[in-house]
Amino acid sequence: MKKIIISMLMTTVMCLSANYLYSQTTTPEHTPWDVGFSLGFSPSDDTPIVMGLHGAYYFKPKYGAGLLARRSYVDGYENLFFGAAFFANWGKSNSQLFFPTRIGIGVNKFTTPKNEFNEPALYVSAGIAYRHSKLISFGVFVDYASPFEDIEDFSDFEYFGINAGIRFHF
Repeated sequence: MKKIIISMLMTTVMCLSANYLYSQTTTPEHTPWDVGFSLGFSPSDDTPIVMGLHGAYYFKPKYGAGLLARRSYVDGYENLFFGAAFFANWGKSNSQLFFPTRIGIGVNKFTTPKNEFNEPALYVSAGIAYRHSKLISFGVFVDYASPFEDIEDFSDFEYFGINAGIRFHF
């Protein structure tokens, strides 16, 4: 139930913001491609390091679609999420400060020394970023991924992470 509430809350915030932000002027220096790398930690499962990659094409200055992957590994246990996502950048188009969000679906693969589990999963992310130049931005993000079905025996399937990242726009 908490997965549904978190997903609905993040989606509602994105949709309510879209009405106001859609009327903002667009920048003439639209860069449609966005590729990024993030590094962080997950306080929910004692994972010391979480790495992520993403690539997106923005078909409008604020909206795009792409692929993302997130991997954590500790003590022989690996958690890998890979999927497709809707990308959005909220905020004024001519501002250096913006609020990137992602929502998507994919596969959460959890590997133990003895077993491997693959589950369809939902992924949501929200953050704040600073565009240093036309080509580079830096940000901090909060990510959440969870399988569609409740798995009571393996709480490691659920993921919550805090990441810092760099994005390249071209």
